[in-house]
Amino acid sequence: MFGLFKKPLHQDPLLGTLQRSSGIWKGTLKLPGGEEISIRLAGGREAPDADCLSLAHGFAGKFEEIKPQIKAGLFEHYGPYKEAFDDGQMEEGEEPFPAVSTPDEILPHTSIDYLFIGPLQGAPGKGPVIEIAYRVAWDEEHTVGVRFQNWQVFEVCGSV
Repeated sequence: MFGLFKKPLHQDPLLGTLQRSSGIWKGTLKLPGGEEISIRLAGGREAPDADCLSLAHGFAGKFEEIKPQIKAGLFEHYGPYKEAFDDGQMEEGEEPFPAVSTPDEILPHTSIDYLFIGPLQGAPGKGPVIEIAYRVAWDEEHTVGVRFQNWQVFEVCGSV
């Protein structure tokens, strides 16, 4: 009887143990350099979606290749915040407002909160979307999502 309330588990050769919670499969993924990030995958009750798993398996190998797109998207998101700060429309937070002048300087002011792979309403094409949710120093109240489909950024969203 108590097995009905146990959270389903899925054992994956690359991702390890994934646990289903609130309709999403959750686990961790190791990036190049050893950083472990939280990963969330869409799927049914029995297992994560096969296409989502495939994208998760390829993510670490593609991460360096997609970093220029990530940097450009985050830098574009940063711009209006910097203008507002310079114009006195924003107060400084606990940490000094980051001084960033190029996309290559942006990542030290961010950290990955989680990686989501699954369907997303409003995506431009068919198939799963990859969303990398970042905590950013210039917007402490929101998580910024860099959204990919077919390994191309299609949106940077500031309230994920």
